[in-house]
Amino acid sequence: MALVNSVLPMPDLIAEDRLDGVSANDSAWRYPHTIFGAVAVFFYVGTEVLLGSFIINYALFEQVKLPYSELSLFVSLYWGGMLIGRVSGPFVMKYVRSDYLLIISGLGACFLLVVVMTNHGLMAVLMVALVGLFNSTMFPVIYGLAMKGLSPMVATQASGIVTTAIVGGAVIPLAGGIAADLWGIKSALSCSAFCYLVISTYGFFSLRRRTLGEGE
Repeated sequence: MALVNSVLPMPDLIAEDRLDGVSANDSAWRYPHTIFGAVAVFFYVGTEVLLGSFIINYALFEQVKLPYSELSLFVSLYWGGMLIGRVSGPFVMKYVRSDYLLIISGLGACFLLVVVMTNHGLMAVLMVALVGLFNSTMFPVIYGLAMKGLSPMVATQASGIVTTAIVGGAVIPLAGGIAADLWGIKSALSCSAFCYLVISTYGFFSLRRRTLGEGE
């Protein structure tokens, strides 16, 4: 990719910003909605990986009466739900604004995890798998909200900040694993529920920005 980019003509983003009256010294770190978006991506990728890697162990914990070789079906359901949601997401977003969709997805996933933590057996494991459907549109929605209203040069910097936040996929599962070892596997689900609350909060934050006319 570095070799390809080195020979392709690239736009002069600083010049474009100057034409738009934007200072070349502007920084993505000055925009709260961008930084909060990076935080939301951190928790989103973290909980996505955490649930995907814990679902088989959770099925064993719930003593689901299936052969061990068939427990991978729950993993397929989890990621399959993400695939379905990702494909249908553009259609849904024609009718539902992105901030509303993020709020609904975050609170919906959190609600499912509360149901999981208060129930047992096969139904509880299926509810974990269903969370994948709510995960499906979160990343593109968060990314779009974090980039909203930025100039081309600042958006380039902001993109790097937001995408770097996917390191949450390494941090949150570790935290969830430690919690599971110390307090039981359901505590790891509590970590995921907290992550979805953070994501929902970003949705409310974005809704408030829009209501106040910021970043339009």
